[in-house]
Amino acid sequence: MKILPGASVSHVLLPAALFCLGPMAALAPRLLWLPPVLAALVFLPALFQERGRLKIFFTCPPVLLALAALFYSGLSLLWSPTPKPFDSASGLLGCGVCALVFAAYLKRNPVRLSNTSRLFLALGLLAGFFLLAGEFLLDYPLHRRTNGLDAAALINDNVLKRAIAALALLLWPVAALLEQKRGRLWSLGVLAVFAGFTFIATNRSAALGMAAGLAALGLAFFSAKGAQRLLTGVIVAGLALTVPLFNLVPLWEAELAPYLFDTAEWRVKIWMIAAPRVGESLAFGHGIDSLRGMLFNLGGEGLPYIKPGIGALALHPHHVFLQLWLDFGAAGALLWGALMLWGTRALLQLPLTTRPYALAAAFCSLAMLCATFSPLQGWWAGAHVMTALLFMFQAPRAGQE
Repeated sequence: MKILPGASVSHVLLPAALFCLGPMAALAPRLLWLPPVLAALVFLPALFQERGRLKIFFTCPPVLLALAALFYSGLSLLWSPTPKPFDSASGLLGCGVCALVFAAYLKRNPVRLSNTSRLFLALGLLAGFFLLAGEFLLDYPLHRRTNGLDAAALINDNVLKRAIAALALLLWPVAALLEQKRGRLWSLGVLAVFAGFTFIATNRSAALGMAAGLAALGLAFFSAKGAQRLLTGVIVAGLALTVPLFNLVPLWEAELAPYLFDTAEWRVKIWMIAAPRVGESLAFGHGIDSLRGMLFNLGGEGLPYIKPGIGALALHPHHVFLQLWLDFGAAGALLWGALMLWGTRALLQLPLTTRPYALAAAFCSLAMLCATFSPLQGWWAGAHVMTALLFMFQAPRAGQE
């Protein structure tokens, strides 16, 4: 099996690059768009040497579907009301193109990580976890130093949330490798420790993601096909039911309020006021990242963290299915939904030992996408692409999806 284009260089650079993933996710998660771009630049020269195979790849139905979804998302820049639509679109579109570059190369030239690369990847994630835990316990000394903040300055919650969310995704392919080398108990132990940390750090979205992932992992150990079918059902239900249910939220608002903590109340109210706007452009949507540019009358009370009166929320919907419908309408929801469903089927092409962890990662990702960060954010899209790439490195033969 090939290692990477330029194998003599990759023996040194690949382990070092994999080691850097963990510390980067812990200390600078907003830079996670960078690894997919750099990796794509490594693969591109080799792709141009295989133009015949490249033509075959880009005429495959799943790839045409991905290209159509990316093209339509980019096209929606033309009617998006957000002030800087290209800034919003660049993360998703750039990482999407990088993902296609990886898939084009790896479909015919599977890459198998050496033991050294696996070790450095695991050590990097471990270093990232300890750095993040140290920052959390010691009140972010590195973050304060690099950003010029004094000891009394308050730290934005998103600093910790981004890092934990990124590590929560990247941990699953590492856990799959760990099971292959050390056994299932080691793998489950690492996942359990990190899940416990998400609860201690009160990162509810990451804790939800880890809980969903661990539950899916248990099911996938018993039946990977059953877990894949459940994931398919969740995606179909999300696409079909999210907007109708969110339009009904005002009827239950009074009953729900006593059970919601502040950030949950904030999200529910965003969903409640954004969902009715889907119907205004049901076919083609309002354009990419449209919620940031839409005007709303928030009344005299406003929303948590948002001033009252008439103005733009300057936020994303905090729910992937609502964002699909709001930004891209029925056309985009069908394209991206079909691509997601194809992706769930492709997970079953992975080796038996890797398959449960890939399915668990998908559940973890979906749980967080329905509660927190937007797929349009470059660092978040980059974390997903790198997670997928690490799983693709575990596909043992050419021609897989």
